[in-house]
Amino acid sequence: MSEKKKNDINWKQIVYTAIITSVFSLMVGLGIFYFTRESPELVFEEYPSANFTGNNTTLGIINCRISNTGSKEAKEVICKFSLDSSLIIKDVKLSVSNDLLKYEEINTNCKNSKQYKFQLLNPKENCSFSFLVDNYKSDSKIKISLRGDGINGKRLDPTEDKELTIGDIIIIALIALLIIFLILVVFGVKYAIKKQKRLMNKLDEHTDSERQKAHDSINVGVGYCDMGLIDESIAILKKAIYQTPEESSGHSNLARALAYKKDFKKAIIEISIAEKLLKDDMDRLVFYYTNAQVYALQGDKVKSLENLKKAYDIDPSRVYEKCQLDDDFDSIKNEQSFKELKAPE
Repeated sequence: MSEKKKNDINWKQIVYTAIITSVFSLMVGLGIFYFTRESPELVFEEYPSANFTGNNTTLGIINCRISNTGSKEAKEVICKFSLDSSLIIKDVKLSVSNDLLKYEEINTNCKNSKQYKFQLLNPKENCSFSFLVDNYKSDSKIKISLRGDGINGKRLDPTEDKELTIGDIIIIALIALLIIFLILVVFGVKYAIKKQKRLMNKLDEHTDSERQKAHDSINVGVGYCDMGLIDESIAILKKAIYQTPEESSGHSNLARALAYKKDFKKAIIEISIAEKLLKDDMDRLVFYYTNAQVYALQGDKVKSLENLKKAYDIDPSRVYEKCQLDDDFDSIKNEQSFKELKAPE
């Protein structure tokens, strides 16, 4: 009886050892096979656009992104963006996933198309584009051509059936083998599930909406600008605008930050966009006050005072207290129109 029990124990050890050895060997083999078959994969995708209709023109923002979703770097990547012949590209903003990612614009001498070149696009790297276009219509489309050294890009379609890749085969094989181990590690799996649920619940409690994050980013960008960290302020405000391009205050405060950099041309563009997005008195207050700051920095005293008066009419107490301490208005504080902005009784 004792001898039989001993044989049973040895048999179990042999089975367990064989299973573990087989799984380890298969994982190593599949891993070697997978990593020796590395290849780049260029994809592009479009995001919902936004339009702002005015009396004389219709502006819109068309958003898209290119990515390398493969497992190897893509070289000599060229992406071309073509819009309808009636559209005019006013400005382009690029946001890269890696600050070391280098690119250059290829001059196309065409008002409705842009072309960019990336020397190297590593795996998981991407670049987002936001095109500010004139004569925008709801059915306006963008045509994207993407290619690299020996590879052509394709549109990323979440609804499209995905072909089975080497990585998918590895995952399926591992799942099949892991099922065998479920019998041996059932208590460990239960513990892992409980731990995962606790983690997900904790993440859910701290998840904010994208809009709230954008608002917080705008406030941070304004604070950086107030402290003189202009480059940091511009970067944060651009990211906030990319997340919620319909927020007027983001464009207004970006105009002010650009004015500090003496980039008044782009600042005026942001002002024109912000004006078309005004929704309430708070938007108007921020819009007119930041306009006054931009024009004061530009040296246009007349427009600066006009906008400051409009902001004062919305909230006299708040504007009076702020403008008295605002260094941006040093050039107009001796003007009679500025002195007429009295403290509310």
